[in-house]
Amino acid sequence: FHYIVSNKWMRTNYGKALRKFIQQYQIKSIIDFGDLQVFEEATTYPCLFQLQKKGIDSTFIASEIGNLEFDSLEAVLKRDQFEVEQKMLMNEGWTLVTKDQQYLIRKLEESNKQLDGFIEGEVYRGVLTGLNEAFVIDEETRKKLIKDDSKSDKLIKPYLRGRDIKRYEEPKTDNYLIFTRRGVNIDDYPAIEEHLKKFKAQLEPRPKNVASSEWEGRKPGSYKWYEIQDTVEYYKEFDRPKIMYQVFQVAPGFTYDTNGAFSNNSIWIMPNADKSLLGILNSKLGWFFISTYCTEIRNGYQLIYKYLKNIPIASEQSKNKKIESLVDQILNAKDEEPEADTSELEEEIDQLVYELYGLSDEEIGIVEESVD
Repeated sequence: FHYIVSNKWMRTNYGKALRKFIQQYQIKSIIDFGDLQVFEEATTYPCLFQLQKKGIDSTFIASEIGNLEFDSLEAVLKRDQFEVEQKMLMNEGWTLVTKDQQYLIRKLEESNKQLDGFIEGEVYRGVLTGLNEAFVIDEETRKKLIKDDSKSDKLIKPYLRGRDIKRYEEPKTDNYLIFTRRGVNIDDYPAIEEHLKKFKAQLEPRPKNVASSEWEGRKPGSYKWYEIQDTVEYYKEFDRPKIMYQVFQVAPGFTYDTNGAFSNNSIWIMPNADKSLLGILNSKLGWFFISTYCTEIRNGYQLIYKYLKNIPIASEQSKNKKIESLVDQILNAKDEEPEADTSELEEEIDQLVYELYGLSDEEIGIVEESVD
């Protein structure tokens, strides 16, 4: 069986049953074109998939095509193909990596906790307001609302967008969120009420019996017109020191916030996470894990937590303390000068992370060849 098909089934939840079915037979080859636009008339994520109706007894040939600038696909395959151990593919999601990478990943999984267990808590997404135009304000509007009513300050929070999140830089912003969560008595905040009234028609939740085409306001829900659309029951977690990251990354881009910043829904937060974890996630080995477990997008990866949570995290107190100390040095340097060159400190973290996981020189070579 030889077929052109989307590659998405290899990692997504909806592809799990298909992956399980295929594992009854021998895969002959998978040629993955990633997000390259092979077909001019359609946006696709194609792969060439070859399956043979016999039991699994060997490896299969895989290749990931990096670009379409070639004269002969056959020549590219001969040059770049590698073997994958089929029996080591997990039903939770397939990643096309060499046998050496597969064995390294399996070793690290068996000897370390998953991220989900390491942080001993939840990971949360940023706030979905339903109408940013009303709830997201600038510095001038913030000052005016507080001048008109000093109590307004209680509901106004620093607010970050995706572009505000930069690797190791404590995020700063000139934007703010009017966080009128569920249960807020708007009568206690007259200046904010007056501001939101300008958008009342657009903020009203749509009755369920009214078509969206006939309604100017937000989607149906139990929220009041002046409230944030999502329940955001975890809002207190934003006030805590936390790791913050964008869901879409083309390079490691984790940072640390101590200013109680809120964010939009393209950013996720890890409260109760120490700075050694920040160093691991921003390291070369961290990116190796992300490229292994997370879904590929154009030039990068989508860090959906149900995949990210499987990353193995090592913990040895003495090395973690050293990593944390180096992370503090980088954060301080970036706070003083965002463009500061911290590459030497980051290289030290890379080496400490390798030591933390007990990697040999050969295994470090596997990681670095993969992420370069």
